[in-house]
Amino acid sequence: MWILTIDPRLPKRYFSWLGFMSRTLHGSFLFSFALLGSALLSVSQDASAADSASNKQSAETSSRQTIKSEVGVTTQRVATQFDFLQQAPADAPADIRLEDRLYQYPNGAEYNGTWQNGRPEGDGKVQFPDGSSFKGHFSAGLPEGEGAFTDRSGNTFSGQWHLGRQQGVGNLRYSNGNIYQGEWLDGKRSGFGRLIYPSGTRFEGQWRDDARNGWGTLHYQTGESYVGMYANDRPHGYGIETRADGISYAGTFSRGKRHGVGDCTPPSGPTVTCVFRQGEPILDPAVIARAEQAKGRFAPKFQFDGGVAFLWQSDRTQGKGLQQEREIVYSRRDSMIGTELKLDAQSSRFQFHARIPAYKGPGEYSLSRGELLISLDGTNFLGLPKAGHAKLEVVSDRGKLIEGRFTASHMVPVDSSTSKQKAEDRTSIQEGYFRASPSEIEQFRNP
Repeated sequence: MWILTIDPRLPKRYFSWLGFMSRTLHGSFLFSFALLGSALLSVSQDASAADSASNKQSAETSSRQTIKSEVGVTTQRVATQFDFLQQAPADAPADIRLEDRLYQYPNGAEYNGTWQNGRPEGDGKVQFPDGSSFKGHFSAGLPEGEGAFTDRSGNTFSGQWHLGRQQGVGNLRYSNGNIYQGEWLDGKRSGFGRLIYPSGTRFEGQWRDDARNGWGTLHYQTGESYVGMYANDRPHGYGIETRADGISYAGTFSRGKRHGVGDCTPPSGPTVTCVFRQGEPILDPAVIARAEQAKGRFAPKFQFDGGVAFLWQSDRTQGKGLQQEREIVYSRRDSMIGTELKLDAQSSRFQFHARIPAYKGPGEYSLSRGELLISLDGTNFLGLPKAGHAKLEVVSDRGKLIEGRFTASHMVPVDSSTSKQKAEDRTSIQEGYFRASPSEIEQFRNP
């Protein structure tokens, strides 16, 4: 069960699901259910906090290569390997902003570009003695704005810079083929980012201090996956781990291992309560019985902070989980019966499409077949059956932001090209929330 940060305009509600406890999606989710596991197992560990002293490990350790700068602390900012460019040599080229001038520094580095006050200013390129290089924009001798840096190992960063360090949005292509796409702060991967491996394995989620910290999803090329909390680059807190054969564990993790109470679901058959200690299953019936009794006292609380999010559960597989996407957009279109409102969110692993044919502003709407399509894997779609309906309520429409909630008690697999039902396999959507911004077309039509 989750705790979503609900907007003040939306009613706060609590759910009786296996618990999640979180902060906002922009930061990270915290799950306090580990307290239950600790009490049952008499283990003095808290799965809701990161262990900063633990060794950092990743699913594929080669992804930990980063472009390093010479780091030192000053009273104003962190030092960088570009700082020597701020010192204007006596024989530096005169100020010129219209054409490049080449200069070699005492440390062997060469700068070729435009100058001002004896320092690089504007567009230019630095070649370092160790073979690394930077090409981009300079301000007062430091990279600022857009630029590309290649280190001596062949790793290449292209993106935004501030005061000589990666900051903003940028892509890092590692020499081993890994690619990081996302946000940076003070030269480190921080914020939302994607790490893509040549094998097809892919991580999307939150980063802090060059490591996975917060909520994230890891999908292996083999079909296995993990969705949940990370701390210091390892699963830590609440998460859902699914094997290629469909067997899943939804519960708490500690330092990369199952630890505490969770739900274990086989490919077919009912979900059962399971208990783990440091990755090893606890089979004592008495411990499992106490875990089942205590679940109700640790009710999850669900909080929402933008994009689109909902809980889902499949009747056939007994699988369940939380689906979230950071961005959802809306667009309006005039039709014969009025104004049509569309809500769309799409990524490589998720799609959400809702349509209100006759939109009249905030209020509750009933969606029928063809008006709600959801894909939990980016490929296979769920839709409403012929006699099925979903409820979608628009709580607020403030011009540049539309907010609301939705539920669908009965969704079935459909063919996305024909929207025809393929099989009777009910999946319910519970307590969905959205906060949509205007699409590019909507911004063009209504600037």
